[in-house]
Amino acid sequence: MNEKYSPRIGVISDDLTGAGDVGAQFAGRGLKAVISTGVESVKETPDGAEVWIINTNSRDISRNKAVKSVKKAVILLKAWNAEYFYKKIDSTLRGNLGAELEVFADELGAESIPFCAAFPDMGKTTIGGVHYVLGERLEETPYAKDTGCESCNSEIRKIIELQMKDSGRIDVKDAATNEDLENMSRGIKGNVFAGAAAFAGYLADSWLTANRKVQPIALSPGPVLVISGSLNPISLEQVKYWEENGSASIIAEDIKEPLDPAKDLLIKTPMLREEGILKKLNKAAYKLWTENKMDRVILNGGDTAYGFMAAAGIKTLNVVKSMAPGIALTEADKKYFILKSGGYGQTDALTSLSRLLGGR
Repeated sequence: MNEKYSPRIGVISDDLTGAGDVGAQFAGRGLKAVISTGVESVKETPDGAEVWIINTNSRDISRNKAVKSVKKAVILLKAWNAEYFYKKIDSTLRGNLGAELEVFADELGAESIPFCAAFPDMGKTTIGGVHYVLGERLEETPYAKDTGCESCNSEIRKIIELQMKDSGRIDVKDAATNEDLENMSRGIKGNVFAGAAAFAGYLADSWLTANRKVQPIALSPGPVLVISGSLNPISLEQVKYWEENGSASIIAEDIKEPLDPAKDLLIKTPMLREEGILKKLNKAAYKLWTENKMDRVILNGGDTAYGFMAAAGIKTLNVVKSMAPGIALTEADKKYFILKSGGYGQTDALTSLSRLLGGR
């Protein structure tokens, strides 16, 4: 079978779990996808990467800071000679959506950007320009109440217009099924696109010429550290399920003595938030990780994932594969990290992922 031709694909994501999400789409097609965990720490281009994903960590920061971060990421990808550019967005349209799309379009001189926020495998669909989550209009879901969410309604163009002067440059596409995404991607022209992770995967199929073999990975048995800083209701139910099924958990501030390094452990934050709580969580988690030499970690929540990588000084991750829709397995220096958005997965997600990552 012929080897696929692989153009250089440059991707910008506004959070780290989203970077893993889109990276898994490319890795699942046999491409070497590499994540830079923070745009501010990029010093050089990744060796041998076919897909370079830069995390701007800009979902919950000010509009002006987000624009500067995306602009810097575009400049880096252009200098890397990327042939295709993709702006990964949150599939529930949170963050500085219009502002980031505007600077993305400006820096690349794009007059029209095909945009699709649908991710059918995760229950996210767009019909008639209106976005739905599990059949409900976006504005009627818990995501509409999240910090940074501009979803005062479910019409995508109106959400984009809140931060973008000329939203006509964004060509909003409908998709309700994977077949819709596949058909749309086949005939699409250009080299600048935006949307959720699923659209990127089907676009990759249209850019490549033959199937590539994906190398399997086998993990030997070992303990897993779960770090959960998300207060998303889905995430809280997953933590509750973990605890009710006999797995150990502890609040970061309650760690007073050495813990058993041979057992799975979930470390979490208190329910009541205070300033700097995630920093405290990641400091405690990093201490546990290094002292116990744990090489398998599940990071639950985008801010949690970014904070842990910063604490650990990890600037680059190799994307290995998808563990479940929207959830990626990554690697750095023979240590494995699952990147999971707080709102993703079934109730038993943390428990089942720990079994898979622990080689059980």
